[in-house]
Amino acid sequence: MADHVTTVRGTMYRSATEAVHGEVELLLHASVNSLTGTLQVIVDRITRDCNSIALAKKSHQNAESLPAHELRLRKQIRKMVEDADRPIMQALKREQKGKRFRKSSGAQKKETKEET
Repeated sequence: MADHVTTVRGTMYRSATEAVHGEVELLLHASVNSLTGTLQVIVDRITRDCNSIALAKKSHQNAESLPAHELRLRKQIRKMVEDADRPIMQALKREQKGKRFRKSSGAQKKETKEET
């Protein structure tokens, strides 16, 4: 009977572990897809802005406002990259919190087993 209980517990643990791995995998795929889309938007904007800068340099129009325009572009690019990193960093923080929680709950279970 004890072997059956151990087998059931092991099966439940494996099922829970597989479910967590599946959720993490889905989260990573969603993050990668989101990041890919965001990066494509950033690349498109940079390409468009670089083309406009190249046209301005060629025609020598707005020569005085060009450095300010370049500074604005750099600032926009920096902000877009930070915005793109934010969901990934939040997911990593949630995963780390989950690991800490699982470790602490495992320690509590071990203590209760020793008391009995």
